[in-house]
Amino acid sequence: MVSGSGETKRLYASPDSGATWNALKSPPDLGYLQTITGGAGEDIIVGTSRGGAQLSHDGGQTWAAVRPQNVDLSFVGYIDAFHVVAIADRADSVIGAFATSYDGGRNWTLTGFP
Repeated sequence: MVSGSGETKRLYASPDSGATWNALKSPPDLGYLQTITGGAGEDIIVGTSRGGAQLSHDGGQTWAAVRPQNVDLSFVGYIDAFHVVAIADRADSVIGAFATSYDGGRNWTLTGFP
């Protein structure tokens, strides 16, 4: 479960465009939830403050940290099924950066602001 602000949060996914919902059996446990978004197939990415981003390619069964160049990401969002954008967590040591992925979050490019 994702915990934050003294509350336990449970993540749900819908396999049928919102007609039914199922609790994720293995949600990530990190930071303060900021965003959650889905892409192609069973891709899900969760962005948190003070915990970085976590990505699942199997509908939430397993999760992996997303840390391009060791930078934690907070706000994340799919632009389309494969194009993901994310913003560096403000608590991170690298302020003013965003990351992009064109393959559903498998590879990332980090761009820093001057």
